[in-house]
Amino acid sequence: MTQAPTPTADTVRRLVRSLLKEGAGGTSGIDVRPVAAGGAHTTWWVGTRHVLRLAPDRDAAARQRRELRLRDLVRPHLPVAVPASVAHGEWAPGLTYTLDTVIPGGTAEEHDVSAVGEADLAGLLTGLREVPVRQAETLGVPRTPPRSLEALRRMAVPAAERLAAADEF
Repeated sequence: MTQAPTPTADTVRRLVRSLLKEGAGGTSGIDVRPVAAGGAHTTWWVGTRHVLRLAPDRDAAARQRRELRLRDLVRPHLPVAVPASVAHGEWAPGLTYTLDTVIPGGTAEEHDVSAVGEADLAGLLTGLREVPVRQAETLGVPRTPPRSLEALRRMAVPAAERLAAADEF
């Protein structure tokens, strides 16, 4: 079995140059940097408007292909922004990439979740309920039986107790 290639900054720059149109200043000056520090980098900021995600293995490539199709399926049902792929393809044989538009905001690790964020999450979940199940299944989303409401309540009790103890209600 051969080891999958590891993306380098040079690999990413070459890919980005091939994807983005040459402007007056060319694409060589585009700021390309890893999203997270340390480790193997599979997600890169490309300037301030794009993020490049590279699948590190064939399983991740299959998930990424499915994700692109799922985004298109769910987008019309959601009241919140969904990333759009500007370009996608293979960065190495069998390994995919997607160059996506950046959505404003940040992660819960970076920011406290606000009331607006909670409303967006509620809208996201409500919109997902409107996605036709059969269409999602054709894209490879597995059908799972509904979970027991009583079991969910039992699991929620310890979490609610922790929130109450921390005065988070």
